[in-house]
Formats: sequence, C-alpha cells, structure tokens
Amino acid sequence: MTDSTLGLHSLATMARVLGTSEPLPVVLELAAEGARFTLNAASVSISRYDADNGLLRTVINVGDLAPVEQRWPEDETYTVTRWPELAEVMEYGATRIDSVGDLHTDPREQELLKRLGKAASVTAALIVDDEVWGEFYATRGHGHPPFDDEAEHFVEVLVALVGGAISRALREKDLVEAASHS
Repeated sequence: MTDSTLGLHSLATMARVLGTSEPLPVVLELAAEGARFTLNAASVSISRYDADNGLLRTVINVGDLAPVEQRWPEDETYTVTRWPELAEVMEYGATRIDSVGDLHTDPREQELLKRLGKAASVTAALIVDDEVWGEFYATRGHGHPPFDDEAEHFVEVLVALVGGAISRALREKDLVEAASHS
C-alpha cells in the first residue's frame, strides 16, 4: 500500500460488498477481486483446506494468471505437509510474506513464484467459525514492490471480512437446504 486512505476506503468497500447475502462462489469471487484491488496485487487465489488429507484445493484464481492457472480450477491442489512454512500458516492461522531472492523464503515458495511469473506473495489462513477454512494467497509481479507490513495488516483485516462472509454464506445455504427438506 502506498496510500493508507485508499486502502481504508477499499477495506470499507469490501466490508459493504461482503456484507450482502450471496452464494459461496459469488462471495469468493467478490472477495478475490476486491482483495486484488485493495492490495494492488497481480493475482489473488482462495483455496479450501482439507485438513484430513493435508491438502489445499484452489477454488478461484483472479488477476494476471500464469498459463498453468485457471480462474475456476477443477483440480489445483497443494500438499501442505511439503511446505513447512505453509503448514505453519494453516496450523496457527498466521500470515506470511515471501519474495523471490529473500533468504527467509522457503525454496518451494520461490519455485512457485517463479513458475507463476511473480516476484512476491502474501499468504494467510482464512478462519471461519474459529477454524481454519482455507488459504488466501496474493502475488505481485516483477517491477512492483514486495508486500510489506502495511499490506500484511490489510490482509489480516481482509481475511477477517472474508471469513465472516464465508460463514454467512455457509449458514444461509444450510438454512435454505433445511427449509427445502421440511
């Protein structure tokens, strides 16, 4: 972020947009597109966490996508246990900033960034109803500044907003299904 006022306005807009009742796929698409704008990110991905199998299954990718990426992938998965830093994000509900060339960045994350044609990433756990539901992942391209502490704080607010919207969408889906069975 270079302009905190724009960032706060973007977060307020995200809160209004995600405050509406929408089906889960719409919520995820609105969240990803809005987050991309708010963070000045090249791309944003939202994935569902399958803790039993240690997998992240990407639900949506938006923005400047690599040739290997699809907007609504059918089978894009990542094994969390192969990436200790990612496992830590998912286990503790943390946020992580990485970039190509940073000595603290996991080599697997550097490989992924290179394969995607990106230079930096921010990864955060999506918490829904006090449990890790999934992963939020944003990238920036070469020639753009890496994510910084300010971006990390914005991501933490964004994932809280998105987590609330996911929770509401899931509850509403359950209510509609329950009503249709009565």
